[in-house]
Amino acid sequence: MFTENSINLKSLPSWNYEEWTKTEPKQTNSLKEKLLLRSLELIRSETDNEEACREIVDKALDARLFDIAFEAVRSFSKRSEYYLCVSINAVFEEMGYWKHLSEEFVDYCEQRILKMPVEDLSFEQRSQSLGYLGRYRFFTGRPESAISLWSAADNSQDVDEVIAEMCETIAELSPEYVEAALILVDLMKTNKIKAKTMANLSQYV
Repeated sequence: MFTENSINLKSLPSWNYEEWTKTEPKQTNSLKEKLLLRSLELIRSETDNEEACREIVDKALDARLFDIAFEAVRSFSKRSEYYLCVSINAVFEEMGYWKHLSEEFVDYCEQRILKMPVEDLSFEQRSQSLGYLGRYRFFTGRPESAISLWSAADNSQDVDEVIAEMCETIAELSPEYVEAALILVDLMKTNKIKAKTMANLSQYV
C-alpha cells in the first residue's frame, strides 16, 4: 500500500504541465451539439446505457465539446462500470483537456470509481482509472490525493504502468526534475515495470 510517508512530498516541485502539452480549446458546432445532446437525453435514464454514453463521450471529446462529454460521463448508469472507466480514462489521459475540468467533476469521477463494486469485467479498468486520476492529482499539486487514489487500486500493475508514463513524461519534458521521477519509481510495486522504468530513465541522466 502506498502511504504519504513513502515519498518526501515537500521535495516535489510545482509542475507546470501546461508547458508539456497544448491546451485543447473548446469548440462550437450547433448542429453537432444538438445531435449529441439529443442522444444524451434519450439514454440518460436508461439502466443499460453504457455503449451509448461511451459513444457520446468519444464523439464530444473529438469535437472538443467538453461540457457534453463531461455530462455524458455523469450519465452512465450504475450498471455501467466498465465503459464508465474507459470514458474516464479518455478524459484524464489527455493533459490537453485538463484546463476544462472542474473540481466538482473530478470529485465526482473519483467517488464513482472508489465506490464501484469490483467485478471481473471492471477490475483492470478500475485500477487504470485510479492510476489516471492519481496522475491528474499529482501533476496539479495534490500528491497526497494521488497516493490515496493509487492505494485504492485493486491491481498495482495497472497503476505502475501509469506511474511509468509519468516518469517518462518528467524525464523527457522536464529533465531537470529526473530526481522527482526517481521518487515515483520507489512507489512502484511491480518489479518488472520498476526495472524497465529505471533503465529508461538512465538515458536522461
